[in-house]
Amino acid sequence: MTIKKRRMKKYLVIILIICSSTTRVPPLPGRLPLMDQRTKATGPVASDPDWSSFFQKGIDSCIANNIPIYYIPTGRWKCNKPLILQNWVASRGLYFNFSLQIVGTGTFAGADGSGTILDFSGMTSGFGIGIQGGKGVEIRGLKLIGAWNYQFPGAAKFYNTPLNKFTDGRCRDSAYSPYFAIVIDPFGPKIPPDGGYPGLSSFYKGNRIGSTGTVIEDCFFTNWVGGIITSPNGITQNAELLIADKIQFANMKICVAGCQDQEKMNRVSNVMAWGVIHTCFVTGMYGAGSIGNWYLDHWNIAGYTNQIVYNNQSGYYPSYFSDIYAESIARIGTINSINGTTFSNSSINFAGLEECGSYTEGMISGYGLTFSGCQLRVYGQFTPVTINSLEGLIHFRDCSFETVPFYPQTYPYGYSDFQNCTINNSGEILNPMGPQTIRPGLSRYGYGSNSGVAAKSVPIDGLMHKFPKNGPKLSSLIYSDSLVKMGDIIVVTHDYVDYRVAGVVTALGNKSFTVSYSPLGVDSSKLYAIFRWTPLKKP
Repeated sequence: MTIKKRRMKKYLVIILIICSSTTRVPPLPGRLPLMDQRTKATGPVASDPDWSSFFQKGIDSCIANNIPIYYIPTGRWKCNKPLILQNWVASRGLYFNFSLQIVGTGTFAGADGSGTILDFSGMTSGFGIGIQGGKGVEIRGLKLIGAWNYQFPGAAKFYNTPLNKFTDGRCRDSAYSPYFAIVIDPFGPKIPPDGGYPGLSSFYKGNRIGSTGTVIEDCFFTNWVGGIITSPNGITQNAELLIADKIQFANMKICVAGCQDQEKMNRVSNVMAWGVIHTCFVTGMYGAGSIGNWYLDHWNIAGYTNQIVYNNQSGYYPSYFSDIYAESIARIGTINSINGTTFSNSSINFAGLEECGSYTEGMISGYGLTFSGCQLRVYGQFTPVTINSLEGLIHFRDCSFETVPFYPQTYPYGYSDFQNCTINNSGEILNPMGPQTIRPGLSRYGYGSNSGVAAKSVPIDGLMHKFPKNGPKLSSLIYSDSLVKMGDIIVVTHDYVDYRVAGVVTALGNKSFTVSYSPLGVDSSKLYAIFRWTPLKKP
């Protein structure tokens, strides 16, 4: 090859590189400034421009011209309107398939204010980014900030607030149009019963076809009602093959929500969840309310989290939970399944009495669920995990507990069975079926008395007592013997198999004591035997 030809080839390669690089940003007027240096800012200042229209034009231009990547550089960009990815074809009366990558410079673990930040804190309804009918849309390297402003009332109140009562009082949390950072298929062919997303009624049109193969990676979502939701409109289908990887959720009601039964093989992996979060994963709450097929794995849950999951599968599809580390949660939550759902290879540390203000009933709740290879404990307190198996079975295989857990032991109340499960470091193994027997010398009440296991129950007296139905607080005084001490955990049963943690002793009287909490499962029409749970520091 001659020198002249080699030079021509070199120039041709340079020209091709320059041409290909220009496809990363759409040909729009205007100039994005360089990096915003105010990395310590807590929110946009009044003089910040609204970049949502600029970004929307760029997104629309990319989709219209088949430009594969829209790049947003480092900076904090204020957006007062949602960004919508869609390809409406009026002549066909539908949202047509499209692919687009939106790429920023952030990382999922970045907490220093650097990278590409889209600040939506100026709006309390709508969403951050909506994807309507996308096929293979990818969102990478973005931090999305919302306006959710829940005022933490203290751990005890937080841990005892149910999901349907958890709100900041300002951000939209409607059944078909909740305020989430990323919404996959926000719109259906007609406006839903709640009126849909405010100001976006013109987007409710087309057919039932939704998105497929969405990828969300290296993203950080904070201060939203929720992080990621699929098909909240109640009509569209698909929203399957979602891959969300290397994600951080902070300070929100819900991390991930599924809405309909066409969601298959959706996976959310390598997650950091911190700050104040009520529930990490929810189904059946928004949109059509039916249940799809989800996989949640490799989650690190810290800060204050009320529960990991609410997943009432009924007869729909199973979901699978694995490799989860959680600390200071009130409960795993409710998983009702007849589909073989599993919760595996996880370390779950529940919040104790000091944090929750009352003993948490139903730390594990549901039926048709198998725990495998899990560590389940109220960390360092040697108090029992509470299990509500609700007229069905919860199976435990190769799991470890600090003390023998509380659980119903006959079928009318549901029951749990244990195989190769250890209690602390005692080497003891629970029987495959309840009621529990660990070794000879066990008391008739089934909690390890005289057996050397890490806790036991002591009868208060030989009498049966009524518990007046008085909401969550039990104000009545219950006659007892002198064994009762302040802070003791009180257990009750009306039939010696359906055990309930009734609360903690908060006051002592003359042959009486006051219990801090009465679970909703306690029936005021029944008579209960009363026990004092005695933890043993060493098995």
